[in-house]
Amino acid sequence: MKKLLQRAKSHILSDSSTDTDTPPTNTPHQSYPTSHHSTIRPPTARDIIRYRQHFGTNLGGIYVLEKWLFPSLFPDSCKATPLVLASIQTHGIPQTLSTLSAHRSNPLTPSDLTWFLHTAHGTSIRLPIGYFSLPAQFSTQTPFAPFTELYTPVWPSILSIIRLLHTYQIGILIDLHSLPGGANPSPHSGTSSSTASLWNNPQNLTLAKSALLFLVSELRSEENIIGIQLCNEALHGAAEMGMYSWYEDVLSSVNEIDPSIPIYISDAWDLAEAVKWCRGRDWRGKEGGNPVVIDTHRYYTFSEEDRNRSPQEIISSVACEFGELEKLREKRAAGGEIAGGEGEVDVIVGEYSCVLDTKSWSRVPDLEESKAGLVRQFGQTQCEKFEKATAGAYFWTWKMQWMDGGEWGFVEQVERGNVRAPGYMLWEEEVIKGKLEQVRGRRREEGERAKGGHEEFWMRRCPGKAFRHEWFGEGWERGWEDGEGFFGEGVRRKGVDRIGCLEGWVRKRLEECGERGEFLWEWEQGFRAGVKAFEKCVGL
Repeated sequence: MKKLLQRAKSHILSDSSTDTDTPPTNTPHQSYPTSHHSTIRPPTARDIIRYRQHFGTNLGGIYVLEKWLFPSLFPDSCKATPLVLASIQTHGIPQTLSTLSAHRSNPLTPSDLTWFLHTAHGTSIRLPIGYFSLPAQFSTQTPFAPFTELYTPVWPSILSIIRLLHTYQIGILIDLHSLPGGANPSPHSGTSSSTASLWNNPQNLTLAKSALLFLVSELRSEENIIGIQLCNEALHGAAEMGMYSWYEDVLSSVNEIDPSIPIYISDAWDLAEAVKWCRGRDWRGKEGGNPVVIDTHRYYTFSEEDRNRSPQEIISSVACEFGELEKLREKRAAGGEIAGGEGEVDVIVGEYSCVLDTKSWSRVPDLEESKAGLVRQFGQTQCEKFEKATAGAYFWTWKMQWMDGGEWGFVEQVERGNVRAPGYMLWEEEVIKGKLEQVRGRRREEGERAKGGHEEFWMRRCPGKAFRHEWFGEGWERGWEDGEGFFGEGVRRKGVDRIGCLEGWVRKRLEECGERGEFLWEWEQGFRAGVKAFEKCVGL
């Protein structure tokens, strides 16, 4: 039987395949919870904001200050002294408080948000904050303890931004960018010591966990929170220092507060290892917990390897990024791995830019004539690759003292056409309505063809064997409806949405569908086929 299933899978993955599938061969069927009545409901506004394909930007430098973005905030003396202490020594507490409060006051105006929605066509914002941005108890016994007065207004300001974005139906990813001791040695990571002392310090890890649980508890009722990020740019090698054990510990506690909120994790500059860890999370047991999304970053200006390449070479390499991830997505489209117990694997690019190093640019002989076109090609190639291979991407960054920001500036890159949202996010209302009218007449035909092909395939391959082909049909119908549910919300605004965090959404629907047992893979593959069929029919 195993060889037969492997032959079947080869057929499914071939060009002649239909939208059918084989079961995973390593499924421990006895570990399934018992069946229950379906709890599936149509996608809610919160579901769509969380699970759709994302295109957005970071709002960096507001709550986690960075000198290169806002140099006037930093006194000259802070070259060797932390900003807050240097400012107090230079200006005193009242002026420092006034300066920082003004900086954090209304960082996004109504015109900014209108531009974000209707010019950039963005869906969500990634907001870096620090543990010191939270109420004063989280800074006790830390280097920020003497300065809590300066940070008291920060948490209300963060809540204000979250709620302002909600009025515009813009999602927000809360990124705990700065952690006690620092997840990496950089100043923006929560330390000025140039040492990442989060991972080897139990006290820091406990405080970081407490801060994250506070965020989950306080923000679980906010409709536009797409997720909470546990840490940013964890030190390369953090996995060997217990990072994933800490993730598991935090996730276990988060699950007790709100099992539905997506949790974003840093890949510590090793995407393959993060993917492996996520695949090992069996959603069917106690380890399943919250949906998890991997945050990976893509910069092509800092390493010597990139500096020694020309812009054209870098652009060509971007087009080949995420090859293993794309293979996994293709495999899962033709497998039953989540039904078989594997964890979901969704990835976002939490930071990227259009910046290349001067050494790379020095390799262009006609730089003055070529640079603008190469920057455009670089930015657009990144956007196209991230759309195809991941659940979304966030440019670094939106605001800086030196607007519009050059190749670091989201505004400038959008205005120049170098960075752009997926085309379907720009569709006009009449186009959307027309596509919906056309596709609704095709649902029955598409469904019958998919279900018939699935049943015929297995009748030929395993004559006389009992299956649950009706589960494939039920999954297909649900998949079509969910695809339409995400898409149809766009009628109320320019552009449409599609399911971006598909792996997490598949897992959610498997949890809710009520079916269990040996043939749950049929429901999963029917669901995936239904989503795919709808999206193909509307041109996504």
